[in-house]
Amino acid sequence: MTRSTLTRRSMMTGAASLAGLALFAGCDEEEALYGQSSGAQTTSGSQTSEPRTSEPQTSEEKTTAQETSSEQETSSEQETSSEQETSSEQETNAPDQKELPVNVKGTDPHVGDTITVLSAIRHFSTPGLKERIPSGSEMVLLKVKVDPSTKYTGIISTLAFQLEGSTRPIRGTTAYDEYIREAGLTPFGTASRREGTRTGWMAFRMYDRDQSESYRGAYVRPRSKVTSTQEVLPEYALTFTIGS
Repeated sequence: MTRSTLTRRSMMTGAASLAGLALFAGCDEEEALYGQSSGAQTTSGSQTSEPRTSEPQTSEEKTTAQETSSEQETSSEQETSSEQETSSEQETNAPDQKELPVNVKGTDPHVGDTITVLSAIRHFSTPGLKERIPSGSEMVLLKVKVDPSTKYTGIISTLAFQLEGSTRPIRGTTAYDEYIREAGLTPFGTASRREGTRTGWMAFRMYDRDQSESYRGAYVRPRSKVTSTQEVLPEYALTFTIGS
C-alpha cells in the first residue's frame, strides 16, 4: 500500500515537507526522412543524337488537349470541394465541449485539507491540442479548489486526482497545461500548503478504450506517516461523478 510522509508543524520540531510524487513526461521523438534526388543522366562515347523536330498539332489534337485539361481542372475542383465538405462535416459532428457542474466537497478528517471539485469540461479542445493528440482521444478537464491545512507542510499534486476509465484509472496530469492556458483558463499545477488556497484546472486524457458516457472520479490521499511522531494516518478518499 502506498504510504506518504507528513510532518506536523511544531515550534519544537520545526516543519518538514510531505513526500510528493514526481511526474516524468516523455518526449516524442521525430524522425525526418529526406528524399534522395537523382543526378543528371549523361551519355558516354562519341555518339550524337539528332534534334527531333516536333510536328505541329492539328486542330483536332488541340481540341482534345483542351478538353482533357478542362476535365482535369473540373475533377480537381470536385475533389477539393469534397475534401472541404468532409472536413466541415467532421467539425460539425465533433462533440460539444461544455462546463458541467460537479460541486462535491470534503474535508480530510486526519490532515485537515478541504477539497472541492467544482466542475468539469468534457471533450476539451483547442487548435494547438488538435495538432498534438488524435481525434479518438477525449480530453477531460477538472476544476478543483484546495484549502490546505496549516497542521502539516507539503504539496497536493494533480496525481492525487483520478478518473475511472473503462479499463483502468487515469490520473490527472500537468502535461497539457499549455493548452489549458491557450483556452484562457488557469492550470491547477501543484499546490503547496504554504501558499494557501489554490483553484485551477487539470487534464485527464481518456484514450478510446478508457472512454465512457460518465466518469467516476476520486481524490485520494494515501496512508501517511507523520515523521515527528511516527503516527500513521489512514487513507482518505473523496469521490465524485462527471456526467455526459
